[in-house]
Amino acid sequence: MGRRKEKKKERQHDTPPSTSGPWLSQRSGLIGMTALSLVLIGWTAWQIHEFKPWSESILWGLGFGVAIWLVFGLAYAFSRWARGKS
Repeated sequence: MGRRKEKKKERQHDTPPSTSGPWLSQRSGLIGMTALSLVLIGWTAWQIHEFKPWSESILWGLGFGVAIWLVFGLAYAFSRWARGKS
């Protein structure tokens, strides 16, 4: 019977990790969000520069970047509220 218990323990350790947990660390996610938002701010300003002066283009880019972080913050807050603060 000792052998059966050992095999049972081995099977329990071979189970795949839970899929309900995060698949990316918070630090990596924030670094990725920051990099992506900076790239999109620059790209938006570059695209708008064809029609408006640089000062106004940069403001549009910054507004777009703030909107990205606002949506991210609202989604994060909703997720925390829906799952609980545990």
